[in-house]
Amino acid sequence: MRHHLLAFSIIIFFISCEKSSEYLIPESEVPEWLKTRIAQDIKTLESDPRSSLRISAWMRTEFEGEYYYEFINLLSSAEPMTYKSDGTKFIYTDNGFMDYQSGKCCKKYVWKGPDYQDN
Repeated sequence: MRHHLLAFSIIIFFISCEKSSEYLIPESEVPEWLKTRIAQDIKTLESDPRSSLRISAWMRTEFEGEYYYEFINLLSSAEPMTYKSDGTKFIYTDNGFMDYQSGKCCKKYVWKGPDYQDN
């Protein structure tokens, strides 16, 4: 009887710890504009399971004390689209591509498509 109770307790523990969010960082740290964008990406995947979003991800980095968000699509040969915390596009030519690339740190994934493979 004790073994059954222990097994049942372990199952309940894992079910209760199941992550209910799609996000890989705390939801409270995800800007609203990005939550909306990820929700659209998920909706696209539901309607088109072969979409390249399956192998895409959103990643957060830090640069000069600010958060930046990069959209990575493994099929694209271009640099990731990068956005500032307020959702405006980060223009490399205006802000120094090499400075950003060499100075960014603290990479954390926000969301990954179901088939995204980190290198």
